[in-house]
Amino acid sequence: MNYRRVLVPNTYLHIIITSYNRKPIFIDNIDILRDAFKNTMQVYKYEIFAICVLPEHIHLILYPQDINNYPKIISSIKHYFSRNVGQVRLADRPIIIKTECK
Repeated sequence: MNYRRVLVPNTYLHIIITSYNRKPIFIDNIDILRDAFKNTMQVYKYEIFAICVLPEHIHLILYPQDINNYPKIISSIKHYFSRNVGQVRLADRPIIIKTECK
């Protein structure tokens, strides 16, 4: 779909971030999510007015200092979380080595 974004300076944005296939991953990985926001705040200037984290999606009211950076802010949060949650998932997965006797 082609969405047209209207970027109005000095406004709050309501953003919803949903996990792939609505998998309930946000609550179980809340520390990684916090780190994603902290990491992004070091690069882009923005304030979080309110946030509601649910298992499969997040509601976020955001005030970016530069409205043109809003897509980059969201992309950075999603990228950091996705990259790091994958490492946790792989580490938590048991490794089964099949042994055959002949």
